[in-house]
Amino acid sequence: ICILANSFKHCGRCVAGIEAKWMRSSWELSENWIRPLSHRPEGEINFKESLLNTKKQPSVLDIVDIELSKPADVAGQPENWLINPNSTWVYRGTMPREVLLKSIETPSDLWLEYPNNPLYPARVSTEFIKKHKSPSLYLIKAKHLQLCIEEHQGKKKMRAKFYYRSMMYNLALTDPRMQSRFFPYFPNNPVETIDNGPAPNSMLCISLAPEWNKKHHKLVAAVI
Repeated sequence: ICILANSFKHCGRCVAGIEAKWMRSSWELSENWIRPLSHRPEGEINFKESLLNTKKQPSVLDIVDIELSKPADVAGQPENWLINPNSTWVYRGTMPREVLLKSIETPSDLWLEYPNNPLYPARVSTEFIKKHKSPSLYLIKAKHLQLCIEEHQGKKKMRAKFYYRSMMYNLALTDPRMQSRFFPYFPNNPVETIDNGPAPNSMLCISLAPEWNKKHHKLVAAVI
């Protein structure tokens, strides 16, 4: 797969990407998303399991061979597959950005259950996802992207604000590269919006988190 997300999840990582195929002289991407999971209750991938044959951890745009055992039955996340924990992940190369641009997806919205209610773009009910048999991963092109720290009920959170099809989204930012680059002292960073952040028209990997209290929260898992 071409790695398009490698974000924090509990004490491990949540990895996801799109199936990549070598076609004679170049890499091409299919339409198949894959989210590898461990056999732990929450499915997080630990450091040892994701260690590449190069002794490095996978980065966004890396092309990696991952041995999968079978589909994982996780509600709301049809892309999930269980890994073989005893196999080594093998680095195969780096996906050119121009190839990735061909795989930009254009859904009508990002799981908008109540399109006219601005309070709900950050989450969606499990019932809605089941009814519409929705995917839980998208690669989209954002507009007016801003990274910021907000405070709610005394707790600071890293967020990504952007526009997609005229709707403004304010979602949790779980991309560790963006977190360490722009908020290196979190949670001691002040409540702020980063003015000189990533390109405002960046590609985003958007993910639905696992079900919690009958809802799925939406995440910006990677800024590309």
